[in-house]
Amino acid sequence: MSSILEPKEVLLQTLPGTEIQERVLTPVSTIDAEWDAHCSQTDRVFLKVDTQGFERQVLNGAQDHLGEILGIQLELSLLPLYEGEELYLSYLNDLEAWGLEPFMIWETYFSRMHGRQLQIDVVYMRSEHKASGS
Repeated sequence: MSSILEPKEVLLQTLPGTEIQERVLTPVSTIDAEWDAHCSQTDRVFLKVDTQGFERQVLNGAQDHLGEILGIQLELSLLPLYEGEELYLSYLNDLEAWGLEPFMIWETYFSRMHGRQLQIDVVYMRSEHKASGS
């Protein structure tokens, strides 16, 4: 698992084999900056974001093109696993305001140690009335 964010203790406890192996500098761009190089007006864009707690920053970097994205898949935490990570609830309201609604949800990480679900994947799709412009 790689993340720009630091892991919280609960993540390290839950996955005892998890440890920082190496820190690497990597270039970071935004969807808005890369859009024209990879997408055209006729493309039906689906965005999958699996960035280990960095989802908000990815979505913030797509503000100019969110209205053109038909669907988004996010891996969301039910409790914070990374420093500065936002939890699932903040995304539900924001994505609805952007014209996307939850379409499918499934569990990704269940912790036997904590006896609870830690993360879920959520697919959001553009709602019919928003997609047709009515």
